[in-house]
Amino acid sequence: MSFRVCINCHGIRVYPYMGFMIGQRFECQDCQEQMVIPLEFETNEDYQEYLRGVAPNHPNVESEDDEDDDDDDEESEND
Repeated sequence: MSFRVCINCHGIRVYPYMGFMIGQRFECQDCQEQMVIPLEFETNEDYQEYLRGVAPNHPNVESEDDEDDDDDDEESEND
């Protein structure tokens, strides 16, 4: 399932605002940016890769250390 991302603040709280018959518009609930074409990602991994390249200090960026910690937890549980 895909999700939409704001073109201004890169947040994921983007919802249909108006339109549909005359053209769809979206609004970001974080920065109130209104847009015709938001960014759209199929997976969270794609979104995270985009954020790391464009906005590495964005609050939605998951650190790569967090992913490594998950692997460490699984190894310690197996010991």
